[in-house]
Amino acid sequence: MAMLVELKALGVSVDAALTALGGNTALYERLIFKLRDKLKAADAVINFDEEHLTETEETIHALKGASGSLSFTPLFEGYSEAMRLLREHQPRQAEAVIKELEPLKNDIVSCIDKYSA
Repeated sequence: MAMLVELKALGVSVDAALTALGGNTALYERLIFKLRDKLKAADAVINFDEEHLTETEETIHALKGASGSLSFTPLFEGYSEAMRLLREHQPRQAEAVIKELEPLKNDIVSCIDKYSA
């Protein structure tokens, strides 16, 4: 439960997610650990060079969906903005959004890491 309190402090809408999951805290925590793994793996994939844009867009789209489903609202909003910019063929602006999101993403991943078994 302490992890959920810390995530709330980082802007995660824990209560909304738990409501959507019927109050199943154990399931929510399992899904959070899976999201953490996706966030870590994305670091190796996200690259805004022209030849990597398709894979980057797919990765950001997946992160947007996963973060939105679990009510990681600040991440969802950032990834949504990056997707909008990529669809408008503005990769440098999307890259700036992702870079701006990075410290919060790292704080969230670090928080989750503290509670992984």
